[in-house]
Amino acid sequence: MSKTTTTGYNQGLALCAACYILWGIFPLYWKLLKNVTSPFVLGNRILWSAVFLTVFCIIQNRKAFVNTISNKVNIKYMSLAGALIAVNWGTFIYAVNNGYLIESSLGYYINPLVNIMMGMLFFKERLNVYEKISAILAFIGVVYMAVSYGSLPVIGLVLAFSFSLYGVIKKKAGLPVAPALALENILILPVALIYFTWVYNNIPEVYSSLTLSESILLVLGGLVTAFPLLLFAKAVKLISYTTVGFLQYIGPTLQLIIAVAIFHEEFTPSHWICFGFIWLGLTVFTINLIRKGLNK
Repeated sequence: MSKTTTTGYNQGLALCAACYILWGIFPLYWKLLKNVTSPFVLGNRILWSAVFLTVFCIIQNRKAFVNTISNKVNIKYMSLAGALIAVNWGTFIYAVNNGYLIESSLGYYINPLVNIMMGMLFFKERLNVYEKISAILAFIGVVYMAVSYGSLPVIGLVLAFSFSLYGVIKKKAGLPVAPALALENILILPVALIYFTWVYNNIPEVYSSLTLSESILLVLGGLVTAFPLLLFAKAVKLISYTTVGFLQYIGPTLQLIIAVAIFHEEFTPSHWICFGFIWLGLTVFTINLIRKGLNK
């Protein structure tokens, strides 16, 4: 784990936990747009995120924003980051509105394990005994669920790897949080605008059928999207990628509860076994975090 001050480390933990709590309850928001096609929701998510973040950056620090978006290296990094997050968003929206929230939850349970692998591969991070035990328990649970699922969980794997690689790029780039987020959305915005034009020319009823509430939700989707991303981008600069990986279990746990309790998706005995191992791993990891805090 990288060395940070106690204040910075605790701030990173708080920011990371907050963003995952928000992401965990977001299915409730996107479900309100179930009558709107997933690509159209995704396009609006990109558009309004770009608008919100650009305005925010200009107000906050115009000079830093201009310097960030005019750098060719930054453009290269954020182009890839933007493409990865667009894939992640689109897959998640599709999963929520087509009855695959449990599989989406599985993907975000797999993601921390991918983060651990990425942390060791790209940042030379090392695991202590507690973290190794936690990782093994979580790995057993995820593998069991993947096997019992009966087929390759494509949605889960796409969500896991797209977001893990997105986090790696954000951590490696080390750019100012808000300008980097604005840039990645600006870079993928032309694709969304081309799609909107195509829809307008070929399926105009997509626009005419929108209700007022749906239109408002689509616009506010930019704020809903950008805020937790700001928290996440700040968090990954303050804490290790391994810690980010384990804290991510907060999000899929909340998604799982929503999927079963509110959306009434089936929760099988296999799910109980899988999540039992994962929750045990989280318990060990929490003990490790408390132990580290007491030793600082």
